Amino acid sequence: MQFDHDLQSPYADLFLRLRDLIRSFDEIHEVKNAKQTSYKNSNGYAIILMRVREDGLRLTFAQGAKLQSQYPCLRGRGKVVRYLLVHDEKEVDEKRLKEMISESLVLTLEHEEMRILRAQLKH
Repeated sequence: MQFDHDLQSPYADLFLRLRDLIRSFDEIHEVKNAKQTSYKNSNGYAIILMRVREDGLRLTFAQGAKLQSQYPCLRGRGKVVRYLLVHDEKEVDEKRLKEMISESLVLTLEHEEMRILRAQLKH
């Protein structure tokens, strides 16, 4: 399980700190699987994925591409996701990270609603 691996890594303290920050949102619940720890809303849609890599701790935002103009610190070139690479606790701006998570919750809700509307229009 990736969660156990992350707890054994040099980034374990950072992982636990960010985990606590993410879990402080009532709308988010944690899901552990073989490749990463996911944080999803009550409908099961991913908000953030977290995993330790060789180059640091990656917080991957499921709707990150929509966040990138507002938060240029995000990396990646995919159509949908972007990630934040963190190496130590000094790099963590909790206020900014909470804003990013809040915005991600809104963007995911909008994404869910658009999927529902599209499905209704097809029928």
